[in-house]
Amino acid sequence: MNSVAKPSLRSKCARLRKRSAVAILAATIAIAAFSSVPASSASNVFTWNTVVDGPSGAWHRLVSLPDGSWLRVSTAFPAPNTSVLNVYKSVDNARTWTQLATVSDGARLVDNGFLYRAPNGDLLLSARDNVLGSSYKIAQWRSKDGGVSWTRELDVTSATGTKGVWEPYYYSTANGRTVAMWADETYTNFSQVIVQRISTDNGQTWGTKTIVVSDGRNGRPGMPGVVAMTNGKYFMVYEVCGTRGCAVYGKTSGDGVKWPSGIGANIPGHVCGPFVMSLADGRLAVTSCRVSDNDYTTPVSYSSDFGLSWSPNTPAFTDAGQFGNWPALYQTGSGEVAAVSGSRIRFGTIAASPL
Repeated sequence: MNSVAKPSLRSKCARLRKRSAVAILAATIAIAAFSSVPASSASNVFTWNTVVDGPSGAWHRLVSLPDGSWLRVSTAFPAPNTSVLNVYKSVDNARTWTQLATVSDGARLVDNGFLYRAPNGDLLLSARDNVLGSSYKIAQWRSKDGGVSWTRELDVTSATGTKGVWEPYYYSTANGRTVAMWADETYTNFSQVIVQRISTDNGQTWGTKTIVVSDGRNGRPGMPGVVAMTNGKYFMVYEVCGTRGCAVYGKTSGDGVKWPSGIGANIPGHVCGPFVMSLADGRLAVTSCRVSDNDYTTPVSYSSDFGLSWSPNTPAFTDAGQFGNWPALYQTGSGEVAAVSGSRIRFGTIAASPL
């Protein structure tokens, strides 16, 4: 868990001789014109456009529905030591939002809301659900009416004492399984690990807990996110605090359930709170809270080889006052991306794929 984001680029040349002055001037103009072409036209995937302010709150996450509409969840704090999850719907491709529901769990603090559409069409809402210092849960609600009403269903995990569970993330595998991941402090001999459980019945019951990322006694892997790639494999991103300065790492799974051991590969230029998206054309995109502890730009990088290598998208989507607000990326159309940071969404166009 962490915080916030800034960008740059330019060039020049010249020579002399009376007879060729005109030719040199023409060449100089041509070079200047080439240099002024935005980086996005040469190699970037995203060119950023309209900015839209949405509902207030923290930790905004979206999910698309089959009819083309979108749902959004965020955390609100109506009073000291009180939090609720507000659910909104958009029917104009994430431009405007109407509130559908408010979800809470009594006096417990809820946050890190995550929306997921199960294989059977049900909507699941998961969140950390805590009494700080004594009781920690990853709670789950279910909606069968498109997000209008929610039923508190079960705890994916729970713990008593001072060790917490945080940051749930759900995804589906090709054979219809639902996987839940979260950051977990409750394991002996570890400060924090990333854990998963698998459901074969759309989240109604959950299998055995399994550690999928660890980094020794003092490492704190967290903030997991997973996408299915167009090559049939799955890519996971996460931060590693404690031992690696909250740098962002990734690893690949053949089936979305069995993950290789080890810490994975570093994704350069990303620190804290990563989020990964798979574009329809096969490219991956990653964002996170900041570039480094000295550069609080909210970065975006892309991969054209399924996560083996990464290139920065310059400029990133940062807006003044919106640095590092737990960003997320969503493809909202065949040529459009939505970058979410706090309550703000910045839309961008997607360059044609070389794949």
